[in-house]
Amino acid sequence: MFLKDLPKKPLLIGIAGSTCSGKSLIAETLSQCFSPSSAVVIGLDSYYRDLSTLTEEEKNSWNFDRPDALDVPLLLQQMRELAAGREIIKPVYRYPSHTRAAEGVRIAPGRYVLIEGLFALYWQELRSIYALRVFVEAQEDVCLERRLIRDERERGFSRAYIRWQYETSVKPMYAEHVLPTRQWADVILDGEQPPRKSVDRLLDSLTCL
Repeated sequence: MFLKDLPKKPLLIGIAGSTCSGKSLIAETLSQCFSPSSAVVIGLDSYYRDLSTLTEEEKNSWNFDRPDALDVPLLLQQMRELAAGREIIKPVYRYPSHTRAAEGVRIAPGRYVLIEGLFALYWQELRSIYALRVFVEAQEDVCLERRLIRDERERGFSRAYIRWQYETSVKPMYAEHVLPTRQWADVILDGEQPPRKSVDRLLDSLTCL
């Protein structure tokens, strides 16, 4: 059964958490519980800054785990548009070149907008437009192993680079910038359990709104 659509403006759900904790999988699984075309998933990775003007050395040393690694003005502006029920042209970020494609993707908000990423709960302006705020967590060794597999397979990075990036920026920036946003969550999920179990908890929470 599909969850009944809400009649008014889109319902925004923010899903934050550690790297490779299961945010994306939970968001995608949740989106499948809604009727077709009524839900869209927005990954904050799409909003990384275009580094096309930097040298390869500068790109390799860039800290992608700070909030200002994202194009924050564009991100907030487009999330406001979606919250108001208006479509956007979402940027497309390309790995491993760390550049933005010339053309974006047209996104219509539908009834539900699921916003997932490290910093989904970081900015107060985003938190204020969410109907539900979620934080996903998992053990560090689990997250690292998942990241090694993902970044090597999907993003073309070497395992040496992935481990270096994890130790020098991912891990310390999580402690400084991401973990503190856990306090803003309405629901905290275990990213090591089956995603369907997490989604059932979220559906229960949505019925209470």
